[in-house]
Amino acid sequence: MLSYLHSGFRSWWNVVRFIVYFFSIGILCKTLFSGWMRDSSDERKEWWERMVLGIIITVIGFFIRLMVIVCGLFVLVCSMPLLPILLIIPIRFSYEQLVKMGSIGKSWAYGGSLTLHRYGVSLYRGQDKKLYGREETIELMTRVLSREDQDNVLLVGTPGSGRKTLITQFAKNVYRGLVPPKLRNREVIEVNLIDTPLPLLEKMFTEAMKAGNIIMVFHDPEKYEGMLSRLAPLLSAQELQVIAITSIEGYHSVWKQQADIMRYFERIEVLPLGNDDTLLCLRDVAHDRYKKIRFEEGVLEEIVRRTNDLVQQIPQPEKSLDLLENLAANAKEITLQDVHRVLSQETGVPIGAIERDEKQILLQLEDVLRTEIIGQEEAVHDISSALRRARTGIASKEKPIGTFLFLGPTGSGKTHTGKMLAKHYFGSTSNMVRFDMSEFATGESAQAFIERLAVSIEEHPFGLLFFDELEKAHRVVWNILLQVLDEGRLSTQVGRTVSFKNNIIIATSNAGTTLIQKNPQITKGDLMSYIIQDRLFSPEFLNRFDDIVLFHPLSRQDSEAVTRLLLEELNARLMQERGVTVQITDILVHALVEVGYNEEYGARALRRTVQEKIENIVADMILKDQAPPGTALVIDHL
Repeated sequence: MLSYLHSGFRSWWNVVRFIVYFFSIGILCKTLFSGWMRDSSDERKEWWERMVLGIIITVIGFFIRLMVIVCGLFVLVCSMPLLPILLIIPIRFSYEQLVKMGSIGKSWAYGGSLTLHRYGVSLYRGQDKKLYGREETIELMTRVLSREDQDNVLLVGTPGSGRKTLITQFAKNVYRGLVPPKLRNREVIEVNLIDTPLPLLEKMFTEAMKAGNIIMVFHDPEKYEGMLSRLAPLLSAQELQVIAITSIEGYHSVWKQQADIMRYFERIEVLPLGNDDTLLCLRDVAHDRYKKIRFEEGVLEEIVRRTNDLVQQIPQPEKSLDLLENLAANAKEITLQDVHRVLSQETGVPIGAIERDEKQILLQLEDVLRTEIIGQEEAVHDISSALRRARTGIASKEKPIGTFLFLGPTGSGKTHTGKMLAKHYFGSTSNMVRFDMSEFATGESAQAFIERLAVSIEEHPFGLLFFDELEKAHRVVWNILLQVLDEGRLSTQVGRTVSFKNNIIIATSNAGTTLIQKNPQITKGDLMSYIIQDRLFSPEFLNRFDDIVLFHPLSRQDSEAVTRLLLEELNARLMQERGVTVQITDILVHALVEVGYNEEYGARALRRTVQEKIENIVADMILKDQAPPGTALVIDHL
């Protein structure tokens, strides 16, 4: 019984609180003598005009506010008989729901900030937006802004992570009085620094300080010269409250370096939404905006999963919402295939084909690579086996698809193997990104390496990364690569994080080449012992790779097979460009190997021989009109 009566009293008290809020009785009393919707301080007017106008708008403001106060008090008195009714009848009112009806007095209560209201944006207006997983963040914002010291907020996050939504909902909470007492009569106003000249901004500062109840919101204020230094004395005197929004890059490159301004702010990081909250957001948007569209089961889950995998530079939920919007354009039914098709168009990754064929690719990979990689049976077997283990085992889903260290002499096929792996696993040799590690030979180049690596991943989220001649890079760079191999993630200097979980990583090294050339049949174990003993690489570093792959020098017999492949590549280009081919004969192949075979440079020497001998001869024949389309050119001597 007592709990029933308590519930009824609580419901009546919520009604009383709402009446006070609806008519804003308290704050209207404080601003009775404020002006009314006009700026009487226009310097273009004479002093007496400003004085007369000021008196008029103050009188108008006084009478309008007084009438609202009287009406509010009358309704408040009329609410008294409601108490016994609510104690008997189980009608319950929630203050949080009542205040969503708005207020007729609140917007009239703000006085002395006419310029701010004319050129700024009061963020409490508009529809409510649901906060997905942001409740703790908005509570933290509220606590910080309610403090006596360091009561300004710096929201740090990637555009699209929901920073503006957070502030908008906070502004609504302030407007509705759902905040601690210090904030209840405040107003949150956004100022667009791009369109606001300095004199006008100074006037806004003056009004905000005079009003004493304004929280100003600025986007990326660090981008505007002198803005942070101008804010510092205002915040020091506690005459102004500010919510600043910046990116992760902006925080690390500017804010973090300026302790004199950061001491007035509490940094609050806005992280991308998690998968569950993003999915909930998508479901609400699909229900509210796309009622006429039929969604195949699992489509929304697929949108979240795929955008997480392939779109790294945009946070959730924006990247999922963007894809949903693109899918919904001119669509009546959205299927999983539609998700794959649209995302493939946007990222260049053939998603559906790769996943449908991955099992078949893994089963056939060794046989396919063996036809295009000559003389490296052991290497082909090791690569294929390691990838099968990685993709069918219990490896971490956050780590790269596979990581390899290729060891072997120049011209043994390390780079070619990387290209063929990119071709058959990722669909094209263009999905291999090569890094010349000799460019990162100093410790100072580490940040440049991180930045280039991050950009490469953002541009090629699904592909092969090839780090050529790793031993030429500085050990600081090795440690960066070690982090990638360990964690599958990397953070840039400005706090941007990229994932390598959809990449194959290959590093190459000529370490131990002299030993390999002296003993072409050396085992991997013997080579590894030599490398560790000579401290070329540490055991800890080597153990981070899924496999160490040994490439042996090409034999003369291998060189003939390589030469045939090089001639076939040439014929493919000639047929496409000129409609002619070169007859590949045993005599021609043998002659090229006789000229180009070199134990030290391997396939590179053979490729150079084909260019210098065959391509030059073909070019002369074309110029002399001796190679009409459809001709199979016979080259019987070099």
